[in-house]
Amino acid sequence: MFPTTRFFLADPSAAMLAIATEKLRGRDRGQVMAESTAEELRFPESADVVTAIQSLHYLDAEERKASVQNCYRQMNGGGVFITFENIRPLTEMGTEIGKEYWRRYEVEAGKTEEDARKHVQRFGVEFFPITIEEHLDLLRGVGFRVVEVLWYSYVQAGFYCIK
Repeated sequence: MFPTTRFFLADPSAAMLAIATEKLRGRDRGQVMAESTAEELRFPESADVVTAIQSLHYLDAEERKASVQNCYRQMNGGGVFITFENIRPLTEMGTEIGKEYWRRYEVEAGKTEEDARKHVQRFGVEFFPITIEEHLDLLRGVGFRVVEVLWYSYVQAGFYCIK
């Protein structure tokens, strides 16, 4: 569809890069892969589109800000940043409702009840979601001129930003 598009994929996990390599096998478009965190990442050239999918919620506030700033710095003017993240609802009750819907989804998707429960229990322990408002403040504070909520459902949200 986009024959001249080049992809630069990065992940701090070598195992995740191996999965990406396997999924892209036979579809080589000159992609470059790097084992790196978003805050340390250096693109080989400036980018028109940068995505960060389900990664920022593993970072503390300083790391999250440094990662988004780094992505912003390496983007072309008018470039688009898209991120989908686990988010923290505004109230404790909203968080509990969201976690219950998430658990049910996991079971419906094939996880055992025990595995789904363990997965959801990581919320606030192994990963640290922030509210939609905190995401919007972070993205605006980095310098994006357009910051919008793209999608929202219980404990996940997507955002798009334009530099």
